[in-house]
Amino acid sequence: MITHGGVEAITLSILCTSDAGDGVMVSNPSYMLYERSISISQYSDVLNDELINSLNNKHKIRMMIVNSPENPSGYVLSKDDWEAVHKFCNTNDIWLVHDEVYDTMHFTRDHKPVGTSSTLPRNSIIINSFSKKFGIPGLRIGWLIANEDFIEQAAKAHDYMYLGVNSQYEEIARLILENAEIDIWLIDNSAKIHQRALKMTSVLTEKIGYTWDRPPYGAMFLFPNVENLYKIIPAEFRKNNLTVGEAVANYLLEVKKVAVVPGIVYGRNSANHIRLVLCSSEEVFENALNQLSS
Repeated sequence: MITHGGVEAITLSILCTSDAGDGVMVSNPSYMLYERSISISQYSDVLNDELINSLNNKHKIRMMIVNSPENPSGYVLSKDDWEAVHKFCNTNDIWLVHDEVYDTMHFTRDHKPVGTSSTLPRNSIIINSFSKKFGIPGLRIGWLIANEDFIEQAAKAHDYMYLGVNSQYEEIARLILENAEIDIWLIDNSAKIHQRALKMTSVLTEKIGYTWDRPPYGAMFLFPNVENLYKIIPAEFRKNNLTVGEAVANYLLEVKKVAVVPGIVYGRNSANHIRLVLCSSEEVFENALNQLSS
């Protein structure tokens, strides 16, 4: 089913599988719009046995949203990761949503869509879009793949909420998909991002304040822990009850002239991190890396 970007696909998934008050689980760290899209429901943002058991006692969990390759960290779920997710969803009879908008950007670990597992829950939804994959954020065209019953319900909500996507943009999307060189471009783009990730993680070391709790295996982001950097930045940036990531982000912007995103945006467990983006021009990338490492 074609949707108005990946965000509509996420919204439709929530609307068509849960009621207000149901539990919707998202991984931590996670794309901030997940939380906003499910603000009408009770939700969890940490996957662990203690919290899962607690939620089962309080709310009916209807859905788990998984982003792989992941924004903000670039983590890619392994085969064992997927098997654990599938087992949990099957055991608890909940929907599994796989947001794979960065599917073509994987390098250290191969990306596997949710549908490739032998233990795939029937109640599964795959979400994708043009915006990130082809570097066209204004082309608000996405899609979702699910069973026929779900698509029938989602189509009803789609008709009343959006009517349809821009027909001119649909034509642009078709031309992109039919371009004979697009696969080569996607492969080259992923390789370029991989080289930048390798360079940045090798330069931004623990010695100068960066550690890598969640290694980047794909996507176009890096998510270093900056607790050690926080300890050595000027004292005036460590005031006003800011989180570690917020304080470091302010310091980097004001002193180094490099804009990053504080980790707290992606969940409270990420408060000691910052997010870096690898898809700038070559000049901006090199300048930013020089500033961050100096």
